[in-house]
Amino acid sequence: MSLSPGPTAIDRAPRHGRIQATIKKVLLATYRQQISEGEVYSFQKFFVSEPTNKLKATRNQYKLFFLKNTIVEKILDEGISKIAFNFVSFDSILNKENESFMFDVIGHVVENEKIREIVKSDKIIKLLTFVLEDLEKKRINCALWDAFTEKLNEAILDATTLKKSIVVILQSAVTNTFNEISGISNNFQGTKIFVNPNLPEDVEYSQKLNDIGSYAQIITQLPGPVSMSDEFLLTERITVKELSISPEVGLFTMLARIIEVESIENWYYEGCTMCNKKVEKNGPKWWCPKCQDLVTAEPNFKMQVRVRDRTGTTSLMLFDRMEKSNKNLLAEFETIADKELLFKFGITEEDLFSDWDVTYTVKRVTSDEGLIKQFKDKHFTRTSEKEEDVDGDLEDTDREDSDMSPTTDKSNKKKEQCIFHLMKRMIRG
Repeated sequence: MSLSPGPTAIDRAPRHGRIQATIKKVLLATYRQQISEGEVYSFQKFFVSEPTNKLKATRNQYKLFFLKNTIVEKILDEGISKIAFNFVSFDSILNKENESFMFDVIGHVVENEKIREIVKSDKIIKLLTFVLEDLEKKRINCALWDAFTEKLNEAILDATTLKKSIVVILQSAVTNTFNEISGISNNFQGTKIFVNPNLPEDVEYSQKLNDIGSYAQIITQLPGPVSMSDEFLLTERITVKELSISPEVGLFTMLARIIEVESIENWYYEGCTMCNKKVEKNGPKWWCPKCQDLVTAEPNFKMQVRVRDRTGTTSLMLFDRMEKSNKNLLAEFETIADKELLFKFGITEEDLFSDWDVTYTVKRVTSDEGLIKQFKDKHFTRTSEKEEDVDGDLEDTDREDSDMSPTTDKSNKKKEQCIFHLMKRMIRG
């Protein structure tokens, strides 16, 4: 039984408050088709108990548990709002009065940093930090993780162009600590973010903001998303040899060339538009195991490749969202064939202690010649290194380890060509 708030919890907003309801995992399939967010229902035959989890979804002293025979009936009731908020003050957050509860907050963005990727709990995730200000000029630090980062970042870029303020509502946010100062963040997928949603709450807030003369306040520290050059040049470089001898947890960039497509089995899958994870068919909709919600999906591809740099070879996994036309996908494969590439990928603690050969997942790849030249200028000290490409002779100290003789190299070249011809036929078919 899941007692934690989140996707299995149905947090309704009746006339006088909220109460959390939880459904056992084994009953999810039964009730998932019966309940839709934003609709009004009457529930009968359920179990009532006091919440025991450390972080509570509401301030209600009770919690509902669905049973096998719980009756769900959709009703019409205009008196119950589809979206309701219980806002807390910035002072209460700074004074740590909400640490045991999820809460709602409203404010406007005044500062924001770049989206960055960090290692957290052995996983590499996106992070966007920003500062919210309220109508009393109080400020609070905020952090959004993963899919939430893109939504706010796009709104910030649009607002910068239109020179308007960004009003943000976080529903079911949680207290977090940044440098020993209390702030807020999203609680995985249990939190909702509304950015200038044109709801009565943010319309009223925007009007008050305008009345005090702060409506068009400029957002500071707004570099936008990390540029591609920063993403590759500011990330630590690693070679295949370093990867095999003494890898560390973190994000790394490698200059290498694809020499072989190792696996094209299960190369296509339907991925969640929020997190790109593989989704499961659920009637006419899709269920995302990571988001724990019904989502929209788009075609994605994955391809395991063998890459080579001067020091040896290793395996990488490429993921990307497919274009509507398979011809576009074919064009993408053709652009990376027989070229130097920069790969950005992450190493987790799980990778370090794996008993199996690790295939590292690529987060970004580029064949930009100008960027590759900058990368070589930064990391290669000898002129000969800068002029050669990664398909040149392997370093003498690594010939034995790499097991890449000239004969083997020619064989791989032919194999590479055959593989890409196979990919062409597969995609066109």
